[in-house]
Amino acid sequence: MDLYEALGAQYDEMISWESRYGREGPFFRALFEKEKVESVVDAASGTGMHARWFAGWGLNVVAADPSPAMMATAAHNTSGLPVRLLQAGFGELRASLDGQFDAVTCLGNSLPHLLTDDALAAALADFRALLRQGGILVLHNNNYDAILDHRDRFMPLAARHTPDGHKLFVRFFDFPHEPGPLAFNVVVLSQEPNGWTMEVNSTKHRPLRRRDVEALLIGAGFSAPEMYGSFAGDPFDEDRSDNLIAVAHAA
Repeated sequence: MDLYEALGAQYDEMISWESRYGREGPFFRALFEKEKVESVVDAASGTGMHARWFAGWGLNVVAADPSPAMMATAAHNTSGLPVRLLQAGFGELRASLDGQFDAVTCLGNSLPHLLTDDALAAALADFRALLRQGGILVLHNNNYDAILDHRDRFMPLAARHTPDGHKLFVRFFDFPHEPGPLAFNVVVLSQEPNGWTMEVNSTKHRPLRRRDVEALLIGAGFSAPEMYGSFAGDPFDEDRSDNLIAVAHAA
């Protein structure tokens, strides 16, 4: 089963959205105001939390994701808000949407799920086709320069108290012997009355370095991107940053 289908609503238990809003909300509000953004497509929108924020700010929002489980949770999270939900994957958005948009976002390390050059090129071309001239694309990935160079396997442990009891979310990478995709694993440990249960699911990530992201964007018709290492606007540091956030304009 697909990792995200398996996680379903547990995805929102794993992510501390309140903390993320505190970090990411000011970044996006300032950027969208600066760029006069009124409409946005959130590609690989997952459970719809970013779409919920954006719609709450009065923007016209499309949230697109290929996963039925993610779309079902997004419908709940955006209930009562003017968010259009679209079940569609990378490279499929332009064909399903009319008009042009001021911004496209692709967040939460979504783009590295595309494993081939052709799939990546198609996704970036699709993003460009959605945007008006001068519109912005925001990509948010892990810093794979640091992950690859330092062999950083483990992400921070997420310990949560949920309506179903205590859960631990353990996320880590397995590195291949030869250059290629990484295995990204999510282990969910759930405390039950008779002990703990364990659920393990995995997917593949293509570890996109900074130079890869820049080349993909320019090749798809975007300007040279501004690169940040955090949503506080810190410059990207290949050795130390946790994130790679790229902001590029449709040329």
